[in-house]
Amino acid sequence: MAFERRKHGGAQYFWFFLLALVISTGSKSGKNIFSILIFFAVVTLIGIEFFYADIILDYNTRTDRYIDVLISIILSLATIFIILSIYKYLFSDAIITVELKNNQLIESNIEIEAQKEELFVQRNDLAIQRDKTDLANEKITNSITYASHIQAAILTSENELSDLVNNYFILAKPRDIVSGDFYWVKQLNGKIILAVADCTGHGVPGAFMSILGVSILNETTNTNKEQTAGSILDSLRKKLVESLATSGSTTIKDGIDIALIVFDEENKSIQYAGANNPLYIIRNGELLETKADTMYIGVERKGERPFKNNNIELQTKDMIYLFSDGYQDQFGGKKGRKYMKGNFKKLLIKTANEPVNMQKKIINDEYIAWCGDFQQIDDILIVGIRV
Repeated sequence: MAFERRKHGGAQYFWFFLLALVISTGSKSGKNIFSILIFFAVVTLIGIEFFYADIILDYNTRTDRYIDVLISIILSLATIFIILSIYKYLFSDAIITVELKNNQLIESNIEIEAQKEELFVQRNDLAIQRDKTDLANEKITNSITYASHIQAAILTSENELSDLVNNYFILAKPRDIVSGDFYWVKQLNGKIILAVADCTGHGVPGAFMSILGVSILNETTNTNKEQTAGSILDSLRKKLVESLATSGSTTIKDGIDIALIVFDEENKSIQYAGANNPLYIIRNGELLETKADTMYIGVERKGERPFKNNNIELQTKDMIYLFSDGYQDQFGGKKGRKYMKGNFKKLLIKTANEPVNMQKKIINDEYIAWCGDFQQIDDILIVGIRV
């Protein structure tokens, strides 16, 4: 009878541990659940068997009770060992996978930190390089700005023009700090010689060419000898080519487009000669165009020929326009196209009857509206004179 009672005393709890195993291994938090269940199960078993066995179970002797408790403890420990072995078998791969992922995360973090440090170094290098570039650009800009003052001192000032012509306007919009477009004026034998020129390129190259062009024009007209507009351009071309040949620059790209007039204000007439740049005169709402020779001041591939000298009679209130091609070549508008010569002519016709200062404003406002967000592509120079 004691054996029957003892078998119920220890073995009856074995199935409880099997149930705990099933619950724990089927849960995501199985490890924690299992540990808690085992702990409380063992404490409960020992307590019941040791302290309350006389009440729950009918033991014949105290020895039978101790034997039953010992059997329960052995079964409990065996069950715990079996469950732990099964748990380790079932979850060992998952634990290894987690450890591998942790190691990978650690390596990734180390790599990310190394990349962040490398990016930090690169950013510092870029900042240093940017500062050097900014400093170099500042020095270059300062040099060009200083060069612009030298260019302004050499080129014709507006005061010189205002001393000779009363009713005029000048619209000058350099693309860069210095310009390749220039105007030049001189009085010779009671006549006013006025030129508007567009040198090869813009910026610094154009500025150097403009200084060379002004120097040659001054040299060419430094005489009391009567000269025509055509002969002045012939002399300009000859001396410019010689200067470029001396400097080793004789490419066909080096040169000047120019419109030049000799204005006889007393007789109300002008002589005009042009290298690619025409002359516009607006009279009574009509635009009269005198075309330029299709060659420029420089080395010609097709050989040189004399520039044509055009004699033109003027009338009171005529508007004379000399200009470079920068205005009409500017991109803008809704479709991003060039302004074009036709629109430029219409604009001059529309504004010709206005006072010269108002003409300048209207022409400039039209340019700003047309240009919009487009960048200026070339130097712009327009000179208008009212007869």
